[in-house]
Amino acid sequence: TVAIDIETEQLVGPPKVEPKYFTYDSAFSPSVTQEELYASIGRPIRDSVLNGFNNCLFAYGQTGSGKTHSILGTEDSPGVLRHLMEEIFSAVEEEKHNGNQLCVTVSFLEIYNEQLRDLLDPETVPTAIALQRRSLNELKSPNALKPPPGSPGKRRPNTPPPPTVMADEPSGKNDKRKKLFVHQHPTKGVFVPNLTEAACGSLSECLSFLNLGLRQRATAQTNMNSQSSRSHSVFTMRLRKRLSADQQHHRTSSVHLIDLAGSERTKRSGAVGQRMREGQSINTSLSVLGQVISKLSTAKGASSVSHIPFRQSKLT
Repeated sequence: TVAIDIETEQLVGPPKVEPKYFTYDSAFSPSVTQEELYASIGRPIRDSVLNGFNNCLFAYGQTGSGKTHSILGTEDSPGVLRHLMEEIFSAVEEEKHNGNQLCVTVSFLEIYNEQLRDLLDPETVPTAIALQRRSLNELKSPNALKPPPGSPGKRRPNTPPPPTVMADEPSGKNDKRKKLFVHQHPTKGVFVPNLTEAACGSLSECLSFLNLGLRQRATAQTNMNSQSSRSHSVFTMRLRKRLSADQQHHRTSSVHLIDLAGSERTKRSGAVGQRMREGQSINTSLSVLGQVISKLSTAKGASSVSHIPFRQSKLT
């Protein structure tokens, strides 16, 4: 365990370990509620995205430290994402009431062993989960998945479903997932072509897509966590607001909520085989992320920025 000295902002670690100093905006006690966490972290993001700015929220930490709980939460204690969804759709309804047009789309991307996976791909979503989804023949395109009415099965829409437990080896020749790659465009910026973007007309539809994606996410049991996330997930909400009556001008903003896989030491996790390879990939990508953030935070100007290893991992 560690503790923070409030007066000196010093991180106090175990005995015989040199103290470290960090710069941070705030620290929360173990007794903080999900509502308090959202008020401090999530609500400023809501305000920013509604005003047309792009936002990103990382959940970073050791496996079992509460990243997924903070982002997703539970039915009784919803996390940042659930609260953010509720307030965004409340704002959307208010905009519509005032005569404005604002639409919301979502995408759900997984980074597993440096491979990109579309968690909302209509070609691979299990039939049992999408019983009420329209037939693919009725869709205008595979990248315009229509919202399924209601929640999957009997599960309440705000309840995150149990994640999928991966087999010892990833699927091979029978894997029908489309291959995805990260591209960079002069105007679009960094994006993933052919990633499914689903239109959501309500909070319940948005939650249904979230639940669909969560069922596809890779998790497995290790000595450190009974349901350890073996991948990084990126859930993106995109808002598009019409700015003119002729529909020629729109303003688009996005919020990315990223639940990182937990870092863990191989000896402590007891991982072997595929689990060990997953852990090595996770730790490598997290290390690259740390390098990128460190270089960006220490740069004093464009001329002083040294090489930033964005391309060393799909995560960055």
